[in-house]
Amino acid sequence: MKNQILTYLALLTIWHVSSAAAEIHAPRTKIPPDFYQVIITNNLFRPLGWTKPKPPPAFELIATVMKTNSRLHKALIRNTRNRQLHYVAVGELAGEAIVEKIEAHRVTLNRNGESKVYRLSL
Repeated sequence: MKNQILTYLALLTIWHVSSAAAEIHAPRTKIPPDFYQVIITNNLFRPLGWTKPKPPPAFELIATVMKTNSRLHKALIRNTRNRQLHYVAVGELAGEAIVEKIEAHRVTLNRNGESKVYRLSL
């Protein structure tokens, strides 16, 4: 009788442990990749109040050439991303931007429908 009770308790314990293990290793639901985007964008190791730095301007005005007798003004513009120099007039392309206006010490460029003024830094 004592052996039957011990066998019953042993089987009951084994059944309980195996059912608990089955619950632990139950198949998990699949988490979409965008679930982790919060962790990527809000890095825990950055200081509080950190903001993304402003990107540098795409172009830098190096010089303007103003002709007094004609309206053919020219500008020397440097693309800061690939370091190409463009010597352009109004209506010409400087990389992916179109020159709209050239004045003394400043140039207006139109890039993707957005106009931006670049000034000569002295």
